[in-house]
Amino acid sequence: MDERFAEVGVSPRVVMELRSPEAMRKLVEVGIGISFLPSLTVQESLKSGSLKEIDVKDVSFSREIGVAWRKGRYFGPAIRHLLEDIFDRYGAQKVRTDRQIA
Repeated sequence: MDERFAEVGVSPRVVMELRSPEAMRKLVEVGIGISFLPSLTVQESLKSGSLKEIDVKDVSFSREIGVAWRKGRYFGPAIRHLLEDIFDRYGAQKVRTDRQIA
């Protein structure tokens, strides 16, 4: 996100950073700052009117996520298919457990 702000010449004054979207949502609802939040986190708040959404044009944000599972876990066909779809769609590297996923 810092890179995106730099690209458009904006230097936001960051006074707090949180890892919890729920905590960020609550702070914004009580009037403490603004935040970029996942849409799932704010659906109810938008419906109730406690938050407002701003449509940001011509800006694309991305977020790095990971997939984790217990070591030695066997995946059935449904989970294998889901993981293959995720890897194919987002260009993730194929991974191995004790059984090959891809």
